[in-house]
Amino acid sequence: MIISGDVRGLLNLYEASYLGFPGESVMDEARSFARSHLLKELPSHWRIRRSEARWHIEQYKDIEGIVDPSLLELAVLDFNMVQLVYQTDLKELNRWWKELGLPEKLEFARDRLNESFQWAVSLIQEPQFSYCRKIMSKLVCLVNVVDDVYDVYGSMDELQRFTAAILRWNAEELDELPEYMQICFMAVYNTANELAYYTIKQKGFNCLPYIKQAWQEQCRLYLEEATTFHNGLDQTFEKYLDHGWKSVAPSIVLIHTYAASAETLSNEAFIYVLG
Repeated sequence: MIISGDVRGLLNLYEASYLGFPGESVMDEARSFARSHLLKELPSHWRIRRSEARWHIEQYKDIEGIVDPSLLELAVLDFNMVQLVYQTDLKELNRWWKELGLPEKLEFARDRLNESFQWAVSLIQEPQFSYCRKIMSKLVCLVNVVDDVYDVYGSMDELQRFTAAILRWNAEELDELPEYMQICFMAVYNTANELAYYTIKQKGFNCLPYIKQAWQEQCRLYLEEATTFHNGLDQTFEKYLDHGWKSVAPSIVLIHTYAASAETLSNEAFIYVLG
């Protein structure tokens, strides 16, 4: 077929195939045909819009009469400005991560700052939400580290003591913890206080009680999973699935996203998220 050599036509066909109604077999056939020639997995409206901007700019900049030159110039300017914001965010995060020292002190834990930032960008793309992106990146880094403490390194006795420290939420009562757990606790504690300070200063609302509760519930879950593993206990498939989706820390993610991005905060919204 002639269209198989028309990249732009294939792209348009592939994108349009995702907008059909259920049961439209012709759209499924169109998608299969286009995919076999394009070798693409996702339509552009399922991907990160900001990351797709450069591709569209490159596609259209050399084609006269297709795009208004002023519009193309604006697109390039917007792309460069957003890229600069992202680069600044990542530089600040790299400085924070280096000063935190977790990769050096907890060598067993995942060092995933860049991946965490990319994940945050995929959720919060607009440049004005810089603070929210940075908080989300920090949070994902810390969730990964704490998860590895429970899953990979800590003994049951240490994990019980760490969970008790999270439940107390008192930075002055850490002597019974090993050094690596003290560092991990303080990283969580200070990041939570940083966000609470921001919401008090900028929005007149103290979100710390809800952040504490989210971390406490998450660590209880991690301890329960570790106990099941260490004791060789069996669990039902339903319980496994229930633990599985909770172990990715959805409540903590939503709490931090809401606190960092919403213009106004309310107790009702936090209570709803914690459910």
